[in-house]
Amino acid sequence: MGPTIATVLCADWAGSARGREVFSAVVGERSVRRIPVPAGGWDVEAAVKVARDCSTTGGVLLGFDAPLGVPRSFWEAATAGLDPRPRHFAEWLHGLDPRFFDTVPGREDWSIRRPFFAVPHRAEGGLTAFVRAAARQRVDLWRAVDRRVGGKPPFVVAGIPGSVGSAARDLWRSLPPHRERGEVGVWPFDGSIEALLTNNKVAVAEIYPALAYARALAPQAVPRGRK
Repeated sequence: MGPTIATVLCADWAGSARGREVFSAVVGERSVRRIPVPAGGWDVEAAVKVARDCSTTGGVLLGFDAPLGVPRSFWEAATAGLDPRPRHFAEWLHGLDPRFFDTVPGREDWSIRRPFFAVPHRAEGGLTAFVRAAARQRVDLWRAVDRRVGGKPPFVVAGIPGSVGSAARDLWRSLPPHRERGEVGVWPFDGSIEALLTNNKVAVAEIYPALAYARALAPQAVPRGRK
């Protein structure tokens, strides 16, 4: 029997450090507590440090309420010309140009090399303007899971309720050094939870509250609406 999860850390990952919270659930104790916010606020480094500290007593699942992945059509377009081609999303993050994370000024500037954007006023086309810009490059902005639960595209940083792009951008930019040092493994890209707990002690994963609520409150229900 492989290693098991002793501690679950749930990181409510807002776009700015001020709005973030981290909670700890210790499986053996059946206890849940809010972890005090560090002096400088929560960032990925602080969350990983807490996870590493907890890993001395067993495996840790560190879940971020932020996208860890891109739409399949975006992945195909973004990696088609790369040599060698990344095996998966977590590996791909290591080679991104820093300008990838810039917010584009308008729909005409949207591309797979600079996909993050703020939704303009409806009079200027709103979200639809960027949906069409991406479609012209054969990219669907939504991941399958986002469409299933009525979530927002991972690239929207502001302009509409429920946008998750700022949180995604922070996570994608900050995780690679910790993965490279072997401090964490990213599920499911780096292997099974069991393998990651064996090799890294800390498994990082995306958590999706809308799906968790549906599972807890009505196992057969799939929520439609804001995450």
